[in-house]
Amino acid sequence: MSEQVFADVYVFHPACELAVANGTHSFQPNKRIQQFAYDLQALPVYLMNPNDFLLVEPNHVSLAREYYKGKFPVEQILSLEEITQNAGKGKVELNALRPWGWSPVLHKQIEPLKAYFSPGFRNGPVGAWLPAYKPFFSRLFALAILKDLLNTFPKSYFISPEQLPVACKTVDQVKQLLWQWKKIVIKAPFSASGRGIQVVSADQWRPFHEQWGGGIIKRQGLLMVEPCLNGQMDIAFQYHISDNGKIRYLDSTFFKTDASGQYIGNYLGLTHNSDKLKKTVGFTQQQLTEVAETILLLLNKRGVNRFHRGYLGVDALVYRDKQEIRRLYPVMEVNLRSTMGTVAMALEQKYLRGSETGFMGIHFDPQESFAVFVNRQKKERGFQSLTPYDESTQFGAWMQVDEV
Repeated sequence: MSEQVFADVYVFHPACELAVANGTHSFQPNKRIQQFAYDLQALPVYLMNPNDFLLVEPNHVSLAREYYKGKFPVEQILSLEEITQNAGKGKVELNALRPWGWSPVLHKQIEPLKAYFSPGFRNGPVGAWLPAYKPFFSRLFALAILKDLLNTFPKSYFISPEQLPVACKTVDQVKQLLWQWKKIVIKAPFSASGRGIQVVSADQWRPFHEQWGGGIIKRQGLLMVEPCLNGQMDIAFQYHISDNGKIRYLDSTFFKTDASGQYIGNYLGLTHNSDKLKKTVGFTQQQLTEVAETILLLLNKRGVNRFHRGYLGVDALVYRDKQEIRRLYPVMEVNLRSTMGTVAMALEQKYLRGSETGFMGIHFDPQESFAVFVNRQKKERGFQSLTPYDESTQFGAWMQVDEV
């Protein structure tokens, strides 16, 4: 640590949307999300350059260093107190914070370190949190981008206007749409990674749904409701906003969710295998790129680069309509943060060769720790765990590369 370096600081903050919705500096997510954030806190290590730093909890430093020994420069894994002390003593020179996502809570947590970042970061759009940023994190913003896209870039294979999400301010409005569409997806305006979502059909509506929906409306002001579609493949268009505000389209990533919308994992290598992509997804790389680049123009038009820096992902869905024709729901979510797809791209670059394919997953099983899962799976050829673990670890990231 004696040599002076100029580096960025990475930190995992997966509950950023919930923290934005809450709006206070003291927000705490529920215990499961806290466990998710704790167990996977080293995941941004795959996004870093060699001289960058990863912030982890003090009691996670030794575990992470031991796990990544020989894979990454482990002296770059530090607690907030350690890196603040080193910066104060002039041992490191810091450029910018690169969090998984931004929120008022995060800005409060890293306050002791802010003085040591570069003036460009401190005086830039992400150097402080402003309440005016909040609406961009809502699903209402994604709906606005979707409507812009349908108006400016109409395609016959896009979702039809009568299937677009509806903002509901009462539970009665939700139930009216339920009777109309028979099966719906109800989403909190602010949530992430498949959380804050309920899938319900007309014959499954229970008092729980009324209570859950009423609670979301009370806290967040409304619910987003849309028809439940026959989903075939989840897509994320990946972008990055540089420090000078330029938005760049990176690539498409493809991921898997369960019936309730919970994230399971990302497919690896599909974009490098055009035949498999067309067969699996139903659209060509050229078609997806045209959609993604049009979305980029709309993000610019909406001014996202005036307040955001770093990665962002736009989720889309390939589904079959009633005639079994594949269609594209091109903007389901706008995630103003890093995503698992961001990590998947980094893994493809680091581990996959040529036309190799694979899968990156997030393990969670209330009946089985991540350590038990890894010990069972590690005998499989091509399997690799990606995040540190001990016997108490519940969530963990892993990768399986297919045999060619």
